[in-house]
Amino acid sequence: MRYFLGILSTLLLFLVVWGVLAFLRRPREAKDQTVVWSKGMLVIGLLGCGLGLLLALWGFLDNGPPGVIALCLGASFLLGGDIILGYFNCRVAYREEDFTVRNFWGVKRTYTYDQITGIQGTAKSRTIRLHVGGKVVKLEDFAVGREQFLSFAKKQYRKGHNGEAIPVLPPKKDLFNGNVENPVDQIAGYVIVTLVLLAALVFFGWFLYRDRNNPEAVRKGLTVLAIFGGLSLIWIGVLVFNVYVLRNPQKFSRRFLKFFGFRECIFKKGVLQNRPKTKRGKK
Repeated sequence: MRYFLGILSTLLLFLVVWGVLAFLRRPREAKDQTVVWSKGMLVIGLLGCGLGLLLALWGFLDNGPPGVIALCLGASFLLGGDIILGYFNCRVAYREEDFTVRNFWGVKRTYTYDQITGIQGTAKSRTIRLHVGGKVVKLEDFAVGREQFLSFAKKQYRKGHNGEAIPVLPPKKDLFNGNVENPVDQIAGYVIVTLVLLAALVFFGWFLYRDRNNPEAVRKGLTVLAIFGGLSLIWIGVLVFNVYVLRNPQKFSRRFLKFFGFRECIFKKGVLQNRPKTKRGKK
């Protein structure tokens, strides 16, 4: 088991070194007719992957259980290793006749502009989805050269379709009924807060179980668990409230949304047009 973990650690360390060397080169700019990930994503990947590796190294030096070390290495890849791979592999190279997409694993596929069947998302969207050849090409907002490629693809599509624009496809139904511009961002925020609270409950619960024969430790542990339990209940209420409002923003006035922190920019264009007007008192 430790031999396998050593190999996995070496591979992750190679990813980090590869990323550091790339970061030390001159600032990254997309070549002509190329879409690549920004260097900021590489920094995030290095920080996340490095944190997981440090925890795994701590486990190695402290003779920790192999299961915990494996968990740290898995977190290292999920928190940063996958981003480093995406930085080096994910790209789009386009020409007059066609464009080539390289995915997360480095697999290349070439498409013509006539194969484009639709587009989802706007310039405000975190992810724009280009439907082509039965596949979906995802273009993230942190990609350098995204807008140039989309502009060129739309122009080439119009040439082959008598001036018609790429069909705009309706967004898929999501947790917020299609009202939010970037639903993944909202859901990710909810998941992170929920995981932090769960991790705190598990962490202090484990300490409480370990020191169950120490009355003073049990008393303090129960107090801490009660605090985090209360915070968890409050968070559940906040979560339900947020989801309900984002699913039904038309039921609330602009003043109500602004008061509770729902910025207009998170909603898709036109969603708030039919909201109720605020009633004013008669003079």
